[in-house]
Amino acid sequence: SVSLFLNELVYETENNDEESNADNLVSGQTIYGQLLTGSDDDVYVISAEIGESINVDFDSPTSSSSSYFELNLTSPDGEILASNDTGSNVSCGAMAPGSGDYFVEISAYHSFGMNYLTGSSNIRTEHSDDQYGLTVTKLTYNTAPVITLVNSEFWSYVDSVDETVTLSLDDVFVYE
Repeated sequence: SVSLFLNELVYETENNDEESNADNLVSGQTIYGQLLTGSDDDVYVISAEIGESINVDFDSPTSSSSSYFELNLTSPDGEILASNDTGSNVSCGAMAPGSGDYFVEISAYHSFGMNYLTGSSNIRTEHSDDQYGLTVTKLTYNTAPVITLVNSEFWSYVDSVDETVTLSLDDVFVYE
C-alpha cells in the first residue's frame, strides 16, 4: 500500500487491516491514522536487522486512563514482543531477535466504544483531533565483543552483532 503525502504529513491507507496490506513505516517518521470503527485494525510494517532496537511511540488522540487502543509489536514469526493497552500517549519497544519484517498493530481495545471517532474519509487533509500519531524508530547498538577465558588456556571471542570470530593471542597474559 502507498501512504498519502498531504501538507508534508504521512497518513495511513485503508485497508491496512492485516499484514498482507500493512503500510510501510520509515524509521523516525510519524504516520497518522484513525480507527474508523471499533473493529478497524491498522497494521504497519518495518524491516529490522537482528540486534536493532525497535521503539514505538504512540501519540493518542485521547488523554484518558481508559484503554481505548491496543498496541502490539510482533516479530516476523508472529511473536508479540511488546504490547500496551492505552488511552493516552505511550512508548514501548523491543530488540529484534532476528532479521525480517516487524509489524505494529493498532486496534480498538476489546471493541471499546469508538463513538469519539468520527468521519469515514480515507483521504485526510489535516491532522484532526481523532487521529493518532505513530512513530517507529530503529536504533543499532554497537555492542562490544565478549572475550572469555576457557580452561586457562583457550580464549573464545564472540562478536554479538555479526557473529564474526577474530582472535589475536599476541601479548596475552593470564593472571591467576
